[in-house]
Amino acid sequence: MKTTALNPPLLGYADRLSARPGDTLAFKVSSSCGKPFTARLVRSISADPNPAGPGIVEEDASSFFAMQSFPSVERPFYPGSYGIAKETISAPAGADWSFAVMIFPTQISGNPQTILGIGALDLHIDPSGYAGLTAGDHTVSSGTQLKLRHWYLIEAGMTDGELWLRQTAQGRLRANTVETRSKQNALPQMSGTPTIAAKMASGRITQHFNGKIEAPSISVNAKP
Repeated sequence: MKTTALNPPLLGYADRLSARPGDTLAFKVSSSCGKPFTARLVRSISADPNPAGPGIVEEDASSFFAMQSFPSVERPFYPGSYGIAKETISAPAGADWSFAVMIFPTQISGNPQTILGIGALDLHIDPSGYAGLTAGDHTVSSGTQLKLRHWYLIEAGMTDGELWLRQTAQGRLRANTVETRSKQNALPQMSGTPTIAAKMASGRITQHFNGKIEAPSISVNAKP
C-alpha cells in the first residue's frame, strides 16, 4: 500500500482513554510495513513537538512493559458513519421489492453516495447530485438534481421486471412527484446484508452518504 500523509504505515490506539491500577489495556495496531515492529512503554511528560516549546519529554517505563516485537498486520480503516443490519435479506426469485427513505443531503461530493444498499442493489446519489437506483448493470435516475439541505422522500424498487424511482421534495420545496421507470431484463434478486449510508463491496465499506437519513424501509411483495 502506498504511504501518504493520510495513510501512514503504522497506526494504533488504546481501547480506552483511562484505566485504574490493575486494569488491562488493549492496543489495536495496523501496520503495512511488511516486517515486524517493536512496541515500548514510556511515561509522557510533554508531547509538544514545537521546537520553540519544551519539546518531546518522555521517561522510560519498561519496568511495566518490556520492549517487544510484533508481526505487522494491516487492518484497513474506512472512516465515516454507516449502519449494517444484523441479518441478511433474501427475497424469492422474481419477487417485487421496494425501498423508501427520507433524506437530507448536505454535500455533492463528485462520488456516488449510497443511501440504502443490499448486495447488487444500490439506492444512491450519483456524482452529479441525482437520486438513482442501481440493480446489477441497470440504473434509473430521477433526472432532477437534489437541492442541498432540504428533505426528500425517495422511493424506488422493482415491480414486474420494471425498475422505478420516485422523488418527492418535502417542506417549502414540495412539488409534483418526479418519477422514472425502466423495463429491464435479468434484474438481480434482492439478497444480502442491508447497509445504510454506505455500500458494502468486497468486504469494504465505500460510498459514504453526506447528510441525514430518516425512516428507511425495505419491502418485499409489498410487505415490510
